[in-house]
Formats: sequence, structure tokens, C-alpha cells
Amino acid sequence: MGYMNKRTRELIEKMKVEFTLPKNWNNFLYEVEKNHNLILKTKNTYYCTNCQQSFTYLNKGPKVKQETRCPHCKNKYMVRSGTLRKWKVRDNILLLDKIDGELIIRIFDIETYFNPEKQEMEHDTVEYARKIVDDDYREIRNERVSIAQCGPFVYHWKDDEGEWRTYDGDWYESVAQGYLYTDNLKNILKGTIYEKSRLWKLAKKEKDHIYLPDLLSAAKYPSFEMLVELKLFNLAYDAKHIYEKGTFKQIFGLDKTYYEFMRKHNITREQLDILKIYPTKDIKKLKFLQKYQYVIQDIQKYTTIDNFMKYFKQKRLKDAHLYRDYLKFAKELGLDLKNKRYLFPDKLKTMHDLYEKQIKIMKQEKIQKNIEKRVKDLMDNTFKNKEFIIFPASSVEELVDESKQQNNCVRTYAEKYSNGECDIYLMRKISNPKISVVTVEVKENKVVQKRTKNNEKTNQKQDEFLDTWQKRVLQKVAI
Repeated sequence: MGYMNKRTRELIEKMKVEFTLPKNWNNFLYEVEKNHNLILKTKNTYYCTNCQQSFTYLNKGPKVKQETRCPHCKNKYMVRSGTLRKWKVRDNILLLDKIDGELIIRIFDIETYFNPEKQEMEHDTVEYARKIVDDDYREIRNERVSIAQCGPFVYHWKDDEGEWRTYDGDWYESVAQGYLYTDNLKNILKGTIYEKSRLWKLAKKEKDHIYLPDLLSAAKYPSFEMLVELKLFNLAYDAKHIYEKGTFKQIFGLDKTYYEFMRKHNITREQLDILKIYPTKDIKKLKFLQKYQYVIQDIQKYTTIDNFMKYFKQKRLKDAHLYRDYLKFAKELGLDLKNKRYLFPDKLKTMHDLYEKQIKIMKQEKIQKNIEKRVKDLMDNTFKNKEFIIFPASSVEELVDESKQQNNCVRTYAEKYSNGECDIYLMRKISNPKISVVTVEVKENKVVQKRTKNNEKTNQKQDEFLDTWQKRVLQKVAI
């Protein structure tokens, strides 16, 4: 528990006196509790713990751990065995309150457990944490909560909540996410920056497992109210990215005729971004494209979105990144992508791998040619004494061999070497020039790296040879 300033102490004292629960709080809890019920299966008879009625199926019914809907109360629950003895589930419940004009998120834990004797669910709800709504969302906790290995653990057996204290831990803060009580929101938000936000309208629609700090953060933006009024609730969460002023087209980048479609399907910001690229009123197409939104614009460079969708559906493909890379390879190889044979290959993965291999070979050939050109200039820097010889690496294969002998990564320098970003030299013994001794990197006629096997440092004799070579050959210093 951390330091508690005077203002926080005052708030805690006022909470003890002023905080109560709404009149219809128990009705709200009852609606939440409904979600925790089960359907118990004994042979072909199913028993709903919510409405406590049984039913059967004419044909084979759902198996244990599948979900089914009770024909009596119409609720959908998981099926468990009729011999079930233990079952427990927990959920967070949130209540937004206010003290001295400051908003407080009250966090409750609801625990539901199965009573096998009564064949029904029993419930218990306790409050364990509160968050002061500010930039830091300062948290206070009571003695019903402690830190467990997986995070905060709430004790239901304690009758007394104990003292409330601030919590400033980094790893186990309570998460203000859960079922949100919404009936008090409009009144609580009066006199705050959220007074005209219509936040309560969105919350009533999506009260199941709301992350309240995100909702409050979005509601600060002027466009939030407009988006809620338009019933574009998913877009309201991204209000900071949407400007409220201008025509419908200026705000959304679409003709107003798309509004009914957007509202009906409660589109997300990702879907809106796709609509701007590919205006459609077909939700199936939109959801299909949503899976590939990060590559759509790249693929558009080569073909239309309609052709892309048709191809993927016909071939039952799923990896659009693979297709995008295939098109890129095909273009680099100079293939005619106006030809459907190349644009829509029968075997995408096979052709992708083939073209990728060809591209690598092309690059290696280009690198090899550049190295050969560079070696002609660098051969003049070959130097030797009675014991050692040093010369430029003459090929990609020679760099690969050097890497294997020295157990280093010089093979990855091939492209830099070919482009002139560095020079790579191989130092060997005169008596055995095929065996590597030192790998040397040079930049601007200066040795910047010199490593023996396993990237170990060079010895004195090797350093003396390299120093002489650098001064006499590379830098043309008279010695």
C-alpha cells in the first residue's frame, strides 16, 4: 500500500458516509447472475439451473462442454454432467459513483457456485476496489483483496471490508472491466465533462464486460456524442480519430447513402477504413476484406479487389500476405501480371516458393558480380610477410566458407561488401592459406573489426602484421 495524500484520505472518509447502492441494484445483480447458470445433462435429459426445468431432444442432444439454449427460459448455457459436484465462476461488476465532483469506479466481485443438493446456483457479491477517475486512475482497496500469483484475489468469506488504503503496485492493479451498472450514469455524469456525451446510451447497449477507462477516454472527444446519436457505437470507441464537423462525406469519407448500412452493422473503424477503399453494402464482403486489410492496398497495385476476392474464394485461400509477396516476386522477375496465368496461379504456395528462390538466386548473382568487380580493385591491397598473407574475399562462397571456419557471421556481410559499404579481407598463414586465421573488416582504409575463431581477439603477432598492412598498404604511410 502506498502513500495517501490528504485529498485521498478525505475522499475515503466521505465514501464511508455517502456511498450507497442503487435501489434496483439487486435486480441488476440478478441479471448478471443469469449468465453463470448451466444446463446439466443426465443421459438425454437436460436440466436448466436458471429456470429449474428439464427438457429433452428428439434426436441426439448436445454433448458435455458444448452450449445449448434452454427452450423454457430461452437462455444459452454450457452443458455439464448431471453428476457435477463443484462449479465456481467469478465476474467483475462496475458501478460509477461520484464524491465532491470526482468520479469513482467501484469494482465488485460476484462469485457464483453450484449447490448440488439444491441443484441451483448460489451467489455472493462484495466490493473490493475503487479507482479515482483521473490521469493515473489512482486505486484504493479494502482488506477483502490480496495479491496472488495471478493477480488480485478477492475473499468472499470476510464479513468486514476493513480499512480502505491506496494501492500503487505496478503489476497487480485491479482491472476496471466487467458488467457495468448503467441506470445511474446519466445522473452521475451531470456536472462533469461527460454531461453531454450520451455515454449512458452506449453503455446500456454494451454493458457486458465494458472496460470503463477506455469508454471514459473516448467520451472526452466531441465526436463521441455525435457517433452515439448516430448509433455508430463501435466507431464511438474511436472518437479521437473521427472529426465531428463537416458533411457526412467529410467526416466518414463516404456518401450519406452508406449510413443505414453502417448503422445496421455497427461497423468498426477497421471496417470504415476498408469502406473508404472499397465502398460496398455487402457485409460479407466487408468482413472478408477485414481479414486482409493490411495487404489490400498492396494487392490493388496488381489487380482489383473484386478479382482478389474471387480468386481467394475459388481457391479457398487464406494467406493474403503470401499472395502479396508472390505478386512482388513475379513483378521483380519481369512476368506479365496482366496474364491471368501469372496473376492468379493455380498453386499459390508452390509458385511463391519457386519465385522466391529465383529472386534469391538473382540477388546472389548480382552480389557475386559486384564482388568480382570490387576484388579487381582490392587485389592491389594483398600483403604478406614471412608468416602471414592477407587478401580480399573473392566470392560469396568464400565468405560462407570463412563463416564456417571461424564460426562467425561474415557471410551476412556479402551484400554490404558488394555495395562497397565495407571491405572484407581474409588473413591466412603462408604455410596453409586455405585455413582461416583472422577475418578483417575495413572501412575507409581502416581496420574496424578483426576476429579469430569464435569472435576471439587477435594476438600480438597478428596485430603487428595488421597494423603494418594498414599503414603501408591501405593508408600508404611510409614506414
